[in-house]
Amino acid sequence: MGREIQFLIYSVLSWYNWNVKKLIAKTSDELLVEDVRGLAADEVVDAIATSIPGIDIAYKLAKAYMGRGMKLRQQRVLEWVEFVRDNLGEFSKQLFDNEQFQDCFVLLIEGYVKERAERKRKLHQQILLGIAKLTPEELEKYQLERMLMVTNQISLEALNVLIFIRSKLLKKIEEGVQEQLKDYKDKEGVEGVRLEDITRKRIIVSDYISKWIHERYNSNSEIVKKKYNLTSGSSKELRNEIVYKEHLKEIELMGPLPELANLDLLIRKNGVATWGGSVGSGYSISEFGYEYINYLGNANNV
Repeated sequence: MGREIQFLIYSVLSWYNWNVKKLIAKTSDELLVEDVRGLAADEVVDAIATSIPGIDIAYKLAKAYMGRGMKLRQQRVLEWVEFVRDNLGEFSKQLFDNEQFQDCFVLLIEGYVKERAERKRKLHQQILLGIAKLTPEELEKYQLERMLMVTNQISLEALNVLIFIRSKLLKKIEEGVQEQLKDYKDKEGVEGVRLEDITRKRIIVSDYISKWIHERYNSNSEIVKKKYNLTSGSSKELRNEIVYKEHLKEIELMGPLPELANLDLLIRKNGVATWGGSVGSGYSISEFGYEYINYLGNANNV
């Protein structure tokens, strides 16, 4: 029996190297049963998955839990399996044997298979790589369900804003945090952690966004003046065009902020004094928001 399984896996992998592109997802809920040399597509993916060291239990749990759902979306299951295979160095046997990780694996592959948007599916992959770095104690406390709920509910427009914050503003925000921390003398141990937490929550990210837009789209900025050769004699049409482009950018980057606050990724600030010091009005990044943004990784990968 063992030799038969090994022969099956060898045959499938040989086919896979030459014909993987033939596994094309069908439309709607049509069952993908394309036969290749006598093997149905789901059998091919199963054999590839179970040939990956350590993944066997986690994959079988997912298949037992999702059943027909995985058969209906074999292309996405194949993408997930390939991603694990291509990043196998990130996972250890001890991790695959951990029940908490197995449960997370099942939830993530379920979310991946159900998710329509490709950018969100890539976010599921980044979360998998992230939890692979957690200790067993951290894994047990990890809020995966919350991460998946937010990923499911967030609009692509709001996701674009988070990617923008990470790629364009996060470095400047961190510099702002460290600059404000200079005013504190006692920054060691837990007191330092507390002060940094307070300072981060006081940083108004919406101000950073507004400044970024103003510098690159406002008719009074030097960048815009140089770009359009703008002078006092420039036409009204040109000025109206510049104002309209600034308006569109404000809608793009500022419009989704209330949604992000509703998802607890941002915190609304009303400009009143707090026990941590006075803050301006606008939006700051929540602790959960920082964690979520970190999973976005390279903007080109999401």
